Amino acid sequence: MDASLLMDLRCFKENLNAVRIIKWYKKALLKSAEMLYGKNNHDWILQEDNDPKHRSRFCTKWKQETHIVTLQWPLQ
Repeated sequence: MDASLLMDLRCFKENLNAVRIIKWYKKALLKSAEMLYGKNNHDWILQEDNDPKHRSRFCTKWKQETHIVTLQWPLQ
């Protein structure tokens, strides 16, 4: 794999919310996972913190429907 494919920096001009993060996941996360692990391969885990946008019902439902497994993050 070409290492340059892994160097994709994203800058956001506005705060992310649940809707925006799902758009970003669709645009970048899923493409990166497919590139790294192959199409329809779910042998990877997404690491997120406990930010409200990550734990929102909207994001949680979308990740479940998309079969994205997330690493459990301890509450603090």
